[in-house]
Amino acid sequence: MKSSLLLALALGVATLFTSGCATQPTHAGKDTYLLGGLIIKRTNDYQPDGPIPDVIDGTKIYGGSPTGTSVSLLWDAIKYNNY
Repeated sequence: MKSSLLLALALGVATLFTSGCATQPTHAGKDTYLLGGLIIKRTNDYQPDGPIPDVIDGTKIYGGSPTGTSVSLLWDAIKYNNY
């Protein structure tokens, strides 16, 4: 029982870490997906957030000029915007 559970866990971890990354050009910039979309980085992303509950505004934290970069964690559960 323990060996099959350990094998399933190892297979899941290996799948997560070998899923790689993908960069897709978009009309405004590019989207980079890491670990199967667990982490998503978007450049020139000035789109409204919609009903996302946890959005962190980078311009209020760090100040400065907005860059249009957004980083999403856990498939958009947490999103950091710099615009």
